[in-house]
Amino acid sequence: RGVGGMTMYMGTTAVQKNRNYDDIIKGSVGRSDSSSRSGDSNIRLGPSSKGGWGGGGTGGPGWSNAPARAKSFGTDRAGSLQKKATSELKASPNAFALIAEETDDVLSVTNASANMTLEESQGPSVVTLERDVCEQRTKSIFLEFVNTRDASEVQASLSEISEQNRKEFVEFMIMLAYEARESERQIAAEVVALGESVISKESYAYSFGVMIEDLDSSELDFPKATETLALLTGRCLSAGCFDLSGDMGWVKESLSVVQSKKLAAKFVVLTLANMRDAGDASADSTIQRCRTAYGATGVDARALAVESGWSEGFEELVKDRNIAPLLEGN
Repeated sequence: RGVGGMTMYMGTTAVQKNRNYDDIIKGSVGRSDSSSRSGDSNIRLGPSSKGGWGGGGTGGPGWSNAPARAKSFGTDRAGSLQKKATSELKASPNAFALIAEETDDVLSVTNASANMTLEESQGPSVVTLERDVCEQRTKSIFLEFVNTRDASEVQASLSEISEQNRKEFVEFMIMLAYEARESERQIAAEVVALGESVISKESYAYSFGVMIEDLDSSELDFPKATETLALLTGRCLSAGCFDLSGDMGWVKESLSVVQSKKLAAKFVVLTLANMRDAGDASADSTIQRCRTAYGATGVDARALAVESGWSEGFEELVKDRNIAPLLEGN
């Protein structure tokens, strides 16, 4: 955080952000003016004709034929190992093709259209994917969970990619949720939270911080972007994806970038409501955790509402979502 230079493309809007990494989405996210479906999963995939989140058809990378996750174990010692099998996993030209070569104790991955590297560490090696490839992997992970509801597969897939890719995974999942229907947003929130045992708390904070800062432009490009981001943030807070005992000041810092203080205040209220609802909503321990989370951020939601001239609407929302007890003591 705190280094310069990133442009995030959302629909037709390009917003210059204070981040030092490449464009996370270059025209790959289409508007929701048409839809396509993959199998029986009933997932709206966006307009494939624009090369976006397409579901087959023409032009888009195609969810239905997105490659299964590519595995990489150990180091590439194929020269000394006997090859047992070779399989080719292909997506459309806009996606990527992988050739997986399985040996006795190693599955090395060669990318046919984008660069990947193996990061050596004390544990098993992981694959670092180019950003566009990571986007396709994110879609594959999501659809696999939709079809199987296998949480362990999500975690296994995330364990095979680098921490930088895990940050990107969180961002891409949020973008996916922005374009999804309500029922699909709930699934997306579940998938993001499932990474808690694999993705570092710092990476969660970084990625959510990036997306919070873009609330103004996101709200223009995607209906209910604030509600959607609050849903995912609340679910991840409940799942323990953030360090409530550490520095949560990144939330206040990110919200300070949001020009619409009304959106900022609304986001806080809905995040607390979703955090409570993801647990035992009536339990004293849940209410106390929500209070702790709110206090740790250092955010004063009422002050934001007053600044924006939205005090009456704020109090109505607090009453409607019954979160007044969550704001007590802060």
